[in-house]
Amino acid sequence: MKSVSAASWRRVLNALRYSASGIAAAWRDEPAFKQEVVVAALFIPITLWLQLGLMKTTIIFALMLLVFCIELMNSAVEAIVDLASPGIHPLAKKAKDCASAAVFISSMMLCGVWLAFAGPVILSK
Repeated sequence: MKSVSAASWRRVLNALRYSASGIAAAWRDEPAFKQEVVVAALFIPITLWLQLGLMKTTIIFALMLLVFCIELMNSAVEAIVDLASPGIHPLAKKAKDCASAAVFISSMMLCGVWLAFAGPVILSK
């Protein structure tokens, strides 16, 4: 009988491999994901340079990761919808539009929080 810990480590390693594969697929196939990574790569150093404090910086970085997560879910919804309904269908459109709206809302939330935290610091410099 296999040890529980060996099975657990194998499961964790498999999950890491599947996650890396998903991120690679998003990078390869999803222009929006690439754009969000580029924007984050620009704003991470700016955010760190502003020295907003640990809590504010952590919140901003968490919201950046949230945008990535929702974009990945949006990509998953689009792939599933395209597989299940290759033709045009109102429910397929609704699913894709709602997933896209989730990305938009999370992006606007990140922008609003970043401006609220960084704006006063930028204006005072």
